Amino acid sequence: MAYDFTTSDRYTCTLQTTIASYPFTLACWGYVDNVGNVRTLMSLTTSGSSVQGHRLVMNATTATITAQSEDSVGNANATTTASMTIGKWYHMAAVFTSDTDRAAYIDAGNKGTNNTSKASNTMARVAIASRLRSNIYGNNWDGKIADAAVWTAALNDDQLNSLYRGVKPTSISPESLLFYAPFVRDLVDVSGGSSFITAGAPTVFPHPRRYG
Repeated sequence: MAYDFTTSDRYTCTLQTTIASYPFTLACWGYVDNVGNVRTLMSLTTSGSSVQGHRLVMNATTATITAQSEDSVGNANATTTASMTIGKWYHMAAVFTSDTDRAAYIDAGNKGTNNTSKASNTMARVAIASRLRSNIYGNNWDGKIADAAVWTAALNDDQLNSLYRGVKPTSISPESLLFYAPFVRDLVDVSGGSSFITAGAPTVFPHPRRYG
């Protein structure tokens, strides 16, 4: 199964192990129900009220996917060369290799990059289906999400292709897998054991293809 989110639904958890700095990767399967607004699939943020964070988002006008880093100055965005359409599953990833190297992917391709310098403070929380910024939620996802995962590594193109082909996140760089919520039956982080704070009540939906 996957979870079907409305704009009133979200999950947040405090990571059992914080992310001190780069590199890291955010990835999940996503199925969009509506376009035309900025929607957030996953976001990382600090433990406090800082605006600093890193996100995997869908853009409003183009339905492209962006790997976004934000600080008090503004955003740095790496945006895919392809767009999402309503009613279809996609695999999406944001790879943050360093303060000057971020990339966004749809279905392990359509890669967009950005080299604007953005430092990263310690990331301590992950939000699913919402942007968490200065302790305020926004830009909630409207659609389905499955296999949401965070690695403390910059996954390469071959690893992302394996995820797109249906390999489970637990089989990809398992030593670096910090957080993994399959959204199959119970709500659980099967990798790090983080506990969730919930808002709303997502329903279930058939899961995208997967093996392993």
